[in-house]
Amino acid sequence: MSIEVCESCVNNSAVEIIRRCPNRKVATLLYDYCTLRYSNTQSFSQVDSNPRAAYNTADVSDADANHYNRQLGNLLKNLSTTAVSEVTKFAVGSTDYTDFNDIYGLAMCTRDLSSTQCFSCLQNLIRWIPSCCNNSVGAHLYTATCNTRFELYTFFQFSSPPPPPPVQGSPPVQVQGSPPVQGTGNGKSINVVAIVVPAIVAVILTVTCAYFLTRRIRKNGRKRKPELIYENDSRNEDSLQFDLNTIRAATDDFSDANKLGEGGFGAVYKGELLDGQEIAVKRLSKNSRQGSLEFKNEVVLLHKLQHRNLVRLLGFCLAGEEKLLIYEYVPNRSLDKYIFEYVMRGQFSVKSDVFSFGVLVLEIISGQKNNSFHESECAEDLLTHAWRQWVEGSVLELIEPTLRERYSRNEVMRCIHIGLLCVQEDIASRPTMASVVLMLNSYSIALPLPTTPAFFVGSRRRELGWKTGEHGPNTNKSSQSVTPDRCITSFMSESITELYPR
Repeated sequence: MSIEVCESCVNNSAVEIIRRCPNRKVATLLYDYCTLRYSNTQSFSQVDSNPRAAYNTADVSDADANHYNRQLGNLLKNLSTTAVSEVTKFAVGSTDYTDFNDIYGLAMCTRDLSSTQCFSCLQNLIRWIPSCCNNSVGAHLYTATCNTRFELYTFFQFSSPPPPPPVQGSPPVQVQGSPPVQGTGNGKSINVVAIVVPAIVAVILTVTCAYFLTRRIRKNGRKRKPELIYENDSRNEDSLQFDLNTIRAATDDFSDANKLGEGGFGAVYKGELLDGQEIAVKRLSKNSRQGSLEFKNEVVLLHKLQHRNLVRLLGFCLAGEEKLLIYEYVPNRSLDKYIFEYVMRGQFSVKSDVFSFGVLVLEIISGQKNNSFHESECAEDLLTHAWRQWVEGSVLELIEPTLRERYSRNEVMRCIHIGLLCVQEDIASRPTMASVVLMLNSYSIALPLPTTPAFFVGSRRRELGWKTGEHGPNTNKSSQSVTPDRCITSFMSESITELYPR
């Protein structure tokens, strides 16, 4: 942790501890990067034996539980031993778990504790893990004098190894001003060379080893974890259900002051539970035709999904006409920016992630966001516009204007093609992410033709109109007509004369 991060954390804690704990004689405020504590009694060198914990509600599968707990126990034991022997009373590290995951851990004590007190404090926390958060994929256990944490992702920064110490015993070598060596001076020259050359070689080897070690540590620190994990979670919907009165109290009865935004499927509110945890509440529209049982089953499935970059679902509330989704609160973000395809379709699968990737590709190429796209009166969103350009053979017009002079035509066409394949309405037709990687890296793979994207607005009469009556459905004549409130579009030189459900 840098000095700037530490200083910022302490300064913020000094303000927050007064706001959160007014008129208290004893208070402790613990963050990820610092701890601030004050008391009206002597508290130095005294172990706090009142543990607390914050943990991930997702568990490892039963089949992996024994291996996971064994690896976790060994890691925390080693970190505890290391922390008590360090002057900083601090240690971080990792251990192997699976081919795709490592377990990362931290152990730390306040520096006023002795080594014995520090070890005892950490061991009390470790022994408490089976009671508070057994089999959890991540947890933070802490007291006022020590804390330990473990996760399946890196939550700390790997520090670079210190520079190699200077080589001792190498005499200074004077090149200029030395008198010419004569007679027995040859023996002295040989001695100097015999000392200097090994010293230089040793320095080069040390620097080389330090360089490769640093690269390896940084590479491990940046190692990506698997994108999506399905856990065999034994929790049922009852353990995920929140009481409506609790949510009303947390959001001040869905006050407009707490509204974060509003999307096509309802508003999002910020709230704070009684334990101080901040949440984001998605209040789904009351005109949803989805049944209660289907809603519960989907929530349980969504809760089992783990991703380091996904907003974590904490639970739901189902009371009368109210359907609420409760997420962890993410500062400076909006749940309206997330694509809830499962809400629109009543389905959730890994192909939903593929759909999101396709939208992201098209957003990058066009330089516009899908949910705020307005290109013409005939296209409500980016997917509709991209599909029109593809069918009309003018897909290069989709490209962000500032990039039109600096791109490879074949590469951009292939990226747009792949993006449209990912957002197809037929979920079974969408490629897997493994296939997408192959498509992006190999031009020898032939790409199938994309079909109509999901949520394509072309079938809505108010956005698109087709002239009817004069020409039958099989005519080859192209008929176009524009009225003030309708846009007539003809694809493949053939007019569509009737509308029908997809």
